[in-house]
Amino acid sequence: MKYKIEQIQDGKMWNTFLKGQRYINVLSSWEWIEFERSLGFDVQAYSIGEEGVFALRVVDAKKGKYLILKQNTFLDWKNKDMVFSLIAFLKLKCKEKGCKFFRISPPLLKSSEYEKLFSNYGFKKALLQPADGQLTVVLDLQKSLEDIQKEMRKNTRYLIRKGEKRNVEVLHTDGLEYLDDFKKIYFDTVKRHKWDASEFDYIKKQYELFSSKDMSRMFVAKYKGEIMAVSIFTKFQDQVIYHHSGSILTETPVMYVLIWEAIKYYKDLGVKEFNFFGISEKDDMKHPWYGLSLFKRGFGGNERRLMDSYDYPVSRSYYLVRGIEGLQKIRMS
Repeated sequence: MKYKIEQIQDGKMWNTFLKGQRYINVLSSWEWIEFERSLGFDVQAYSIGEEGVFALRVVDAKKGKYLILKQNTFLDWKNKDMVFSLIAFLKLKCKEKGCKFFRISPPLLKSSEYEKLFSNYGFKKALLQPADGQLTVVLDLQKSLEDIQKEMRKNTRYLIRKGEKRNVEVLHTDGLEYLDDFKKIYFDTVKRHKWDASEFDYIKKQYELFSSKDMSRMFVAKYKGEIMAVSIFTKFQDQVIYHHSGSILTETPVMYVLIWEAIKYYKDLGVKEFNFFGISEKDDMKHPWYGLSLFKRGFGGNERRLMDSYDYPVSRSYYLVRGIEGLQKIRMS
């Protein structure tokens, strides 16, 4: 059976379909499609039959053009007819757009069953994996605040209380008044930890769009009247993600209080999940996110590991791209 694939223009239809799906986040949303289009990217959304949706974007990289489907492909991966209809469609799109392959980050819990399934369909695990929260910590905000605190690391609870006793003040807004403060603190933090960072204009446009739709808020922590930490949280449906953040190096645990206040705020809103959105492996002490991941894990919750990104070759020149990415991976290790 071949499935009919039709373009979607209605964002309400897209987001309504997602309400019945697991493991969604803001990257899955119609608003994210709008955001990427606002940056000038060629993004198209489709339905596949009545039981699936997906969105694709053309990436025009130096190593070669490809299509990317980033945590926004929702279908029954065990339905071979549906999957082969998707693959056939994406192969045609690759040829139409001059792309060598397509890369997909399926919003599925990682399992050997799915890994085998993707291999059987002809996918290859991508050598370079995106930093899109495939491995993360998720708090269940439907639990009581008392139970949430009980699941925290003892030291995390202590530092929250310490910050509260020192009268760390936390405020939040969907306005733009703290963007300059965020910019300075964020890039100071990035430089200190030697992280890869998004351009400020990218974050600014993102925040402006999502805050205008009541999805993003900026939380600001002050100590003795000085701004010490700024974080952006982005909500979509029943989940909020800890999106962008920075703090000044200080002995006062301002970030612990900021996160705790954000947890309480989104719980009061009725949000069900607080997603810390990206951690490193527990034993990878050389990873630039190791310290940040230790901080995030301190708040308890459950680790969630989604499937890795997978490539589907359409042209033989894909293997040249794979070779380039293999060298990049060696240099990064």
